[in-house]
Amino acid sequence: MGGAGILAHLDNTYFYWQQPEFAFQEREKVESATATQQRLSYQVISALREWERLPAETDLGSLNLFWIGDGIGESFLPKETDTRIVGRWELLARSLENQQNGQQDASEPLTSAFRDAAALAASLGSTFILTYRSPEDVVQNLPPAICTAWESWGIACQEIEKTDAIASLERDHLRQLLIQAGLAKFIWMGLHLCVLHLVVPNATAISPPSDWTEEFSLAEWESWQELPETANFWELARGFWYGI
Repeated sequence: MGGAGILAHLDNTYFYWQQPEFAFQEREKVESATATQQRLSYQVISALREWERLPAETDLGSLNLFWIGDGIGESFLPKETDTRIVGRWELLARSLENQQNGQQDASEPLTSAFRDAAALAASLGSTFILTYRSPEDVVQNLPPAICTAWESWGIACQEIEKTDAIASLERDHLRQLLIQAGLAKFIWMGLHLCVLHLVVPNATAISPPSDWTEEFSLAEWESWQELPETANFWELARGFWYGI
């Protein structure tokens, strides 16, 4: 399964309707407690209902809600987007998956989500990831979980100092957007939002052909680009994060 696997499951919810426990990273712990499993499964089923209702009742374009699927036909992109982004994202996701070295189960939803988010951020270039830290992470001064995963895959992540001028400007702008959206209450409830920027210099060399499909192999891709078989798109990648 390529990088689009987790999105394919989300777009076709039948899989999780049948096995809602698979939506959790540590499902062996969930399966050990029937009451907990039932409670979490109910939460997943409720979320699936909302996920299926959203596209049926909403103009997603007006919400600027877009995604990449297994191909152009299963993706929902802004009209001005270069459709080659699908191929670029797929190759970046596959390349990052090869770096996991069995450290995390690539079939787990959160592992797949962390990988796909990195590939998408690298494909888009001028963007950032909105994530969070758990209360336990804050107390122990740990980075967001996505950074911990990336670090294990060789992507160094650095916390930006609170006094950094650029981060302060961006933080103030994002806080204003949260206020305008009526989301300040979640910050007061203890939600520790974080902004995560990713720099992948080697991603700029990726320019897929216009007729890209998921069936094209990595070897074919490398022959088109005249890249060595050991090409590592993530070799110089770095992440930078700060709390909102």
